[in-house]
Amino acid sequence: MVLPLDKMDTKYRESLVQSALEHEVGNSTVFRSDEEIFIQRWRALEFQERFIKESDPELKRKLEKLRLRECVRYVEILAI
Repeated sequence: MVLPLDKMDTKYRESLVQSALEHEVGNSTVFRSDEEIFIQRWRALEFQERFIKESDPELKRKLEKLRLRECVRYVEILAI
């Protein structure tokens, strides 16, 4: 499933941050099925039990890497 750009923007600006901070995600429609479970596993592996804040530079860097990977995948899909 390819997300519309507005939902993808919401996903990376709000929903992934909320999920990584272990907060209730306000808009879960931006996630694919079972993606929230994957995100929680990713968070546990990347940050272990470390407390993270929304302004954490490491969190921002890792979310940017995820966004870049997903954007590249969308470009590949569109090229096919």
